[in-house]
Amino acid sequence: FAGFVFTLGAMVVGLGFIAPTGIRFVNLSKGLEGRAPNADETAQLAQMSSRIESLGRLSFILILLAVGTMVVIRYI
Repeated sequence: FAGFVFTLGAMVVGLGFIAPTGIRFVNLSKGLEGRAPNADETAQLAQMSSRIESLGRLSFILILLAVGTMVVIRYI
């Protein structure tokens, strides 16, 4: 059961937080084609990039916990 909960958590993080942030990142990047970003846009891109990175790490940890839990439960 715990493996399922960790897997569900990773899915929520990925689909609920990483994907929308990535879509906003791409849309902002498309608006910058052919010109340099101003300071506000640069700050937004940096913030979104940092958020994607930290949420990606969280998702990875949740997946590792899910797999580890499932492996342990299998042999109990």
